[in-house]
Amino acid sequence: MVKTESLELENTANPSPSNDPWFNAPDNMASIEGGIEESPNGDVKTYTINEIRELLDIRMPKN
Repeated sequence: MVKTESLELENTANPSPSNDPWFNAPDNMASIEGGIEESPNGDVKTYTINEIRELLDIRMPKN
């Protein structure tokens, strides 16, 4: 067991555990926050993985 006398914590606005710089861009965070605000109102659409593949025209190989 290791005992320490101090503990350093850093508080950051970046929600990414890896500190991804994408989250540092104000436009990106505004988009996320806007989606969070719209969600309870039902103003959002969820997609299945197959719907996303269709929208992106991704065809999966057949086994």
